[in-house]
Amino acid sequence: MGQSGPETRFAPSHRYDPGGRRTDPIRSRPSRGVCQGMVRRFCNGSGESLSPGRAPCLRFPRRDCSALPSGKARTVMKPPLSSLLRVVSVASIVGNAAAATTYSLVDLGPGTATGVNLAGKVVGNAAEGGWYYDGQNRSSLAFQCRYLGAPPEQLYGQTASSANAINDAGMIVGHVTFPGPMGGTLTPYVLPPGGVATLLGLGAATAVNAAGTAVGGSGSGAFVLAGSTLTVPGGPLPRPYAINDGGLVVGSVAPDSLETAARFDGTGFAILDLSGLGLPAPAHGGYYTSQALAANNAGVIVGKVRYESGSPLPKPGWAFLHANGSSVSLGFLGGYIAAAKDINTDGIVVGTATIADGTPHAFVYSAGVMSDLNALVASGGAGWVLGSANAVNDAGAIVGEGTVAGVVHAFLLRPSSTGLPPSIDFQPHGASGFLGEPFELSVTASGTPELTYQWQHAGTNLPAATARTYAVAHAGLAEAGSYRVVVSNPYDSATSDTVRVEVKVLAELDIAMYAGLLVGGPVGRTFRIEAVEHLGDTNWQSLATLTLDSIQVFWVDRTTPVHLSRIYRAVPVP
Repeated sequence: MGQSGPETRFAPSHRYDPGGRRTDPIRSRPSRGVCQGMVRRFCNGSGESLSPGRAPCLRFPRRDCSALPSGKARTVMKPPLSSLLRVVSVASIVGNAAAATTYSLVDLGPGTATGVNLAGKVVGNAAEGGWYYDGQNRSSLAFQCRYLGAPPEQLYGQTASSANAINDAGMIVGHVTFPGPMGGTLTPYVLPPGGVATLLGLGAATAVNAAGTAVGGSGSGAFVLAGSTLTVPGGPLPRPYAINDGGLVVGSVAPDSLETAARFDGTGFAILDLSGLGLPAPAHGGYYTSQALAANNAGVIVGKVRYESGSPLPKPGWAFLHANGSSVSLGFLGGYIAAAKDINTDGIVVGTATIADGTPHAFVYSAGVMSDLNALVASGGAGWVLGSANAVNDAGAIVGEGTVAGVVHAFLLRPSSTGLPPSIDFQPHGASGFLGEPFELSVTASGTPELTYQWQHAGTNLPAATARTYAVAHAGLAEAGSYRVVVSNPYDSATSDTVRVEVKVLAELDIAMYAGLLVGGPVGRTFRIEAVEHLGDTNWQSLATLTLDSIQVFWVDRTTPVHLSRIYRAVPVP
C-alpha cells in the first residue's frame, strides 16, 4: 500500500499517541499557553455530548498543569484543517459501493460467528468450542492434527477450542486449549479443507488469506506461517490481527505496554498515523490504545481507537479507516463508542457501535454512511438485537452475534438486494454402465453471484469435485452408489435430487452349440426321440419321450456338447 503520510517505527521504552508521535516525558511537555487556553470535548459525529447528564467534556485546568501526571501521554493533537476536511471525504477513500438495502437473517445457533468466506461457509465459537457452518448445517470442529515439523504419522485427535477465520478455499485457523494450570495452554492451528491440522506452538491463529498464509500471536510475540515457513516479526509484543491477499499484516505493537495500531511490511511493524481522527488530547491520567483489525486487498485498513482512563468520565472509542497515509473516523450510531472489525474488496466496513442508551448495535458502513444493521434486516430478524458484525465477505454477506430471547446467538446476514440464492434448474440423472467404462453427472443451476458446487457420494464430499459436471473416466465398483450436489453462493445453498450410479460386471460367456429336432403332429401325440452316433448304425438309443402340446415342438438335445455328432429320429409311440 502506498503511504503518503508519515509512519513511525517503534522504539522500545517510548509511548506514542494515535498520530504516531512520541509522547514520553522527554519529548512532550505541555506549554503554559496550551494549559491555559485549551478546551476539548468528547462529542459524537452530530456534535452531541457523549455523556448526557454528566460532565460533557474533558478540560485541562486553566493556568494549572499539575493535573497532568508525570509520564502520561500529554501531546496536544490540534489537527490542521486538512485533517478535519478528510473526515468528510471518506467516501472517496472507500469507493462508491452502496450498502445492501435489506438482508435476510440466518440464525446459526448459540455463540458468535467470526468468519465467512465467499461461498457463505461460516466459522465461529460457542461454549462447546469452535464450529463450522457449511451453508446448511452447523457442526463442532473436530479434526486430526500434528505439530509443525513432526512426521505426518504422529497424529492426534483434537476439537477446536476456537475457530477465528476461514478463507475462500475453506482453510480454517484458530486455537486449541490443552489442559493445564492457569486455564491451560493455547496452541494455534491451521486446518486445510478435509486435511490434517498443523499445530504451531503457543498462542492463537487469528486470520488467514487466500494463499493460506496464517497470522497470529501469543503473549511473547507474533507469527506469520506461509506453508511450512514460520516468520516471527520483530517489535515489542506485536499482535497481528489480519492479513490481506497481498501479504499485508495489520495489528498492533505495544510500546510501554500500550497497544498501538500498526502494519507489518515484511521487515517490521510501522505505527499507523491516526492524527487525521482529530482526537482530543488525553487528560486526567487518560491515554489511547488502538488496534488495526482488518485490511482489504487495496491496502485499506480499519480498526478502533479507545480512550482509557481511571476516572469516571466517559471512555469513548472511534472506528477508523486508514488509506494512503490518511485516517478518518467512520462516525457513530448515536452513542460514543465504535469499532470497525472488517472490510471487503468493495470497501464495505462492518463493526459495532453503541446507540444513545449505550447498547451495542452492529453496523455496516458504505459510501460514507454508517447504518444500523438492525434497521436493515428484512426477514428472519424478529426478536433479535444485532450487537456486533465481525466479518464481511466480498459478496457482502455479514456474520456476527446478537441476542434473541435473551441468549447470544451467531447470525449470518445475506444481502437480499444484491444477489439471488441458488436454484437448481435441471436435476442430475443417474448412470449405468460396466466396470471400467466412463460416466458423467451434471447439474444446471442459477443464482448470483457466482455459484460453487460440491458433489457428494453416499453423503460424503468428494475431493476436487467442485464443478457443474462430475466425470469419472474409468468406473470402479467403489464408484457405485448414490450421488448429489450442493450448489452454494453467499446467500443460500440448494441440494439436488439424489441419483444412483450402477456399475455392472460383464460376466464371461460360455458359448456352446446345441442340436435339436423339430417334431410335428397332432396335439397330444407322443413320440420317442432316438439317436445313433453314425449314419448306418442300427443300434438306436432312446433319448427322451416327447408329447406334443402344439402341432410343432422343437426338442433340444442338452447333451450335445459331449457328442461330436448324432443322427436323430422321432418314433411315434403306440
